[in-house]
Order: sequence, then C-alpha cells, then structure tokens
Amino acid sequence: MTVHDFWYESPLLLSAYEQNYDTQQKISEMQMEKSAWFIGLYVNRAIAASFDKNTHYPQELILYSEQKRVEEEKTLTLEQKQQKIEAEMKAYLMQRD
Repeated sequence: MTVHDFWYESPLLLSAYEQNYDTQQKISEMQMEKSAWFIGLYVNRAIAASFDKNTHYPQELILYSEQKRVEEEKTLTLEQKQQKIEAEMKAYLMQRD
C-alpha cells in the first residue's frame, strides 16, 4: 500500500490489504509446514533404509514422482487402471511373503 493510498483512499482499501496480507501469511505457513512434513518423510525413509534391507531411499523427489503418477493415471482407461491396481496388489502380497 502506498502512502497516497493510505492517506487519501477509502479505509476499506486498508482492510483489503490487511486481508491479503493475512492470506499470504497463512499460505506461507502452510508451505513451511508442508516442507517440514516432507523433510520428516525423507528422514523417516533414510532411517528405515539404514535398518531394513528391503526399504530404499527415494531416487527422485517424492512430490515430483506423485505428480507424475497422477498425470499418468489421468491418461489410463478404466481397464488399464484395474490391471495396474491388480499388479500392484500382487507385487505387494508377494513382497510380504
């Protein structure tokens, strides 16, 4: 907000700037919390990988791989999605045994 806006414009404009600032602060806090969560996830995976031979540290960014997976799933047909889910379940069950 410029000095001119503060002194000569409507007081409602100040309220709009305040609401915008509060919204930006909330977004910033959410991004920091999300970042902290991902750091914790990477630390969790690193610790798990050091104690369990079957667990591996991610080779690419977790968020990037999730976005890539979602984009790939958008292009699949219903039958392809079902086949993919069945294959993942079989692999999971084989891994557990």
